[in-house]
Amino acid sequence: MNLAVLFSELKRVSNPHTAETLARYTGGEVASILRKQTLEGVLARVGEQLHMQYLLSFTPAVSTSPSFHRIHVEVKDRPELIVRTRAGYWSVP
Repeated sequence: MNLAVLFSELKRVSNPHTAETLARYTGGEVASILRKQTLEGVLARVGEQLHMQYLLSFTPAVSTSPSFHRIHVEVKDRPELIVRTRAGYWSVP
């Protein structure tokens, strides 16, 4: 991932919710942790989710100009499953 492009995009949209924007672009989540119990709950949830994940990867075609490519993933015939991905990726020549 080209972090310079990501930070340029964050600056461009002037989003005051930087954590939410970073989470959306990387496929992550945001958790507000104000108490120890909240932290413990978030860590437990992350631990549970790690054991129920699949990692998909691919090698994109070589691009001659920088452009953003959206990513869309769905599980066939399983609408109850939650798919989390980053929004897409930037191709860089």
